[in-house]
Amino acid sequence: MPADRATSDAGPTEGADARRPGGGQGVTGSPAEWLEQAASAQPADFTTPGAPHACTQRTHSRLADGRLLCWRPSGSTGLHLAIDAEITGQPVPRALARRAATDDPLEFWPLWTRAEVRAKLHGIPIIHWLGLVDWSADGDLDAPLDIVTVVGASVVLSYGVREPRGAAIT
Repeated sequence: MPADRATSDAGPTEGADARRPGGGQGVTGSPAEWLEQAASAQPADFTTPGAPHACTQRTHSRLADGRLLCWRPSGSTGLHLAIDAEITGQPVPRALARRAATDDPLEFWPLWTRAEVRAKLHGIPIIHWLGLVDWSADGDLDAPLDIVTVVGASVVLSYGVREPRGAAIT
């Protein structure tokens, strides 16, 4: 069964050369356990706006202020990963606030980043995802994926993992 977890005591690492606990060693366990450990011990790295960026083996998310987040924790071979992030205090677009029935950034952005991660893990563009599921209630298709959401002082970040799959789920 898919699992969602929300935490507020950890966050992504600002700066591309962040030290990783455990020396960058992989984590073990079920995908849900692995994700919980990886999001905490190996958070996404930030790049500064306009800085050169050349990695190709990571999953990415771009913030509204131009920063890019990159995440590829060790031990992730064979897993499908996704991240999405938003600036914690940025205003919620009116059209999305109406659909989610909230314009409170502290409620909306964690919900939105989880919806984005689910869409990415399913390989479905977010614009289509919004019509497929009740995303404002953390809806999902029946699929084995896990999400951890970290609410930091300046950024809300959701990490997701899904085991390899054959055909896309529709």
